[in-house]
Amino acid sequence: MTKGGGFKWYLEPKNSHTNEVISKSPGVSEENCHIGKVCADEESHNLWEVPSGVAFMLHRSRSDMKLKLRVWGQEGNGKIYDKTRWLSKEKGTGKKKKRRHSHAKF
Repeated sequence: MTKGGGFKWYLEPKNSHTNEVISKSPGVSEENCHIGKVCADEESHNLWEVPSGVAFMLHRSRSDMKLKLRVWGQEGNGKIYDKTRWLSKEKGTGKKKKRRHSHAKF
């Protein structure tokens, strides 16, 4: 159950190029910029609140677009957690997982 709303996605740019790309993304304006936002790691971060589609697209394109960023998520008004590793695992890297086939022995 959420504490007052849905899920919010944030991007933390690690260089000026990435900051510029995020700031010019669809659905993002200066109102979405949060300077010094304290997150679950108890440190302050400069974050852009972005639509989920933008977060996923930029995360997937980080290599091609030479982006350096971290992805953060917040459920309702709860703490903001680093979702970079989770997103990499869940959404994958485009590589197919190998499946093991069991063969019946007669």
